[in-house]
Amino acid sequence: MGNYATNAHVTPRLGWTISSSGTKPTTTQVDTEIALIEADLDGELAAQGFTTPVTAAAGLSYLRQFVVAEACARALEVRDTVTDDQDAGEQIASFRALYDKLVVDIRTNSAIVAEKIGQSRGEAAGSGHFRSYQTDNDDGESIGDGDFDPVLTRKKEW
Repeated sequence: MGNYATNAHVTPRLGWTISSSGTKPTTTQVDTEIALIEADLDGELAAQGFTTPVTAAAGLSYLRQFVVAEACARALEVRDTVTDDQDAGEQIASFRALYDKLVVDIRTNSAIVAEKIGQSRGEAAGSGHFRSYQTDNDDGESIGDGDFDPVLTRKKEW
């Protein structure tokens, strides 16, 4: 069972019923593809500092459309290899373009994605310490006789 989508979300977008046997792809194959898509998506999100998997209701709804689109593209690719009924190239490209748009947004517009998935970006106002190292300087002119511990104060969110 996927975090963002299931094969029950994919079937209505495809226009045919996916079953556990007798269809290409099967429900098991679609579930496997959904797991792979979600792992890829979570990797993209994590690389930009987001917490994964996304659990906010708005975030789940937002990400579901993209996972379903990519799952549909993959299902149509499988179906095209076993039937000669029609070429689904345009549909596949359309579904794939939607998923690719999300990946580009994650990489380049992460503040917008953060809002849509219900996560904050950056640090809140406050103060924090730089990583520093104690030095051995007992000349009486250094901070704390050798302790270097600068503090950075932020007045607004970064």
